[in-house]
Amino acid sequence: MDVKGQKTSVLYVLDWNVGNETDDPKDPFSSGRIAVGSTTGGTLKTLVDHEQMPDSIIVSLEKGGYLVWTLMGYPGENDGRVQVSRLDGTGIHDIYAAGEIHTPKQVAVDSKNCKLYICDREGLRVHRSNLDGSEKEVLVQRGDWRDSTQTEDKSLHCVGICLDVQRGKLYWTRKGPSKGGKGRIYRTNISLPTGQTARDRDDIELLFDNLPEPIDLEMDADSQMLYWTDRGDFPNGNTLNRADISTVVAPGNNLAYTILA
Repeated sequence: MDVKGQKTSVLYVLDWNVGNETDDPKDPFSSGRIAVGSTTGGTLKTLVDHEQMPDSIIVSLEKGGYLVWTLMGYPGENDGRVQVSRLDGTGIHDIYAAGEIHTPKQVAVDSKNCKLYICDREGLRVHRSNLDGSEKEVLVQRGDWRDSTQTEDKSLHCVGICLDVQRGKLYWTRKGPSKGGKGRIYRTNISLPTGQTARDRDDIELLFDNLPEPIDLEMDADSQMLYWTDRGDFPNGNTLNRADISTVVAPGNNLAYTILA
């Protein structure tokens, strides 16, 4: 992420597998790092290392500046974590500890209201908490992570997430099966409808269907442009995409979108 408002623009990145040599067979899954460098190029500096499969990072300049990132943990185990630190990588602590979230993927921060939103892939949920980890709640629940038949069902996985705080909306992706052409993008209200639960809420909208494999999302709330990456096959996969979501479409009808790259 390009952080401005400083003397130079810096780039914070995740490196999934640095390749440390060890006899521990699990080490390939715990050799990730958080690094920082300049947007003009050059060498990356490691801030945090020996991380368990880091997946998503976001930067905020509120309250002195901080980093929030997700760790997927070991495959198939309910041991994912969400961590926070200062911009220099110090003061690290868990927002979600192992056992509180299954496989956290993309993270989004509402700096205005000090809220954190995370998609939990095999956890089949969308989580929300305060930035200090208090007031944890589930906003969307697509299935039961304790049921292996459901965790293996990729149509229930929640992967990418972004927010439109101005309009009180959140968006998330369903990647779907590999090369399956069953990816989706959903939208719902940030607030749960009165009297409803994360399991039975009736305000979820389907915006896009039959996408290759949509992953991470980003939103420009002012222009109402939604951006996402897709890791599926060509011609529509392995792409960066954009769509104007200011219009309302009938249920079951895809909005038009543009492949940018």
